[in-house]
Amino acid sequence: MRGEFTLRGVGQPLSLHATHFACRPAEAGEVCGGDFEGELLRSDFGATYGLPLVGDRIRLKVQVEGRR
Repeated sequence: MRGEFTLRGVGQPLSLHATHFACRPAEAGEVCGGDFEGELLRSDFGATYGLPLVGDRIRLKVQVEGRR
């Protein structure tokens, strides 16, 4: 999944990759959900406090579930 991530007023393209995705039937219709991961650099958004003692690379993990 591709989109734009904005932090501190700075927008950058971000790709999230599905690590798990599944759909199942439910009483109110089909339910689908998944786990998605991506990485970004804090410095790309002007968040440079603590560098290099604090890591620059951030792993973003998102869990989503929705009903059709």
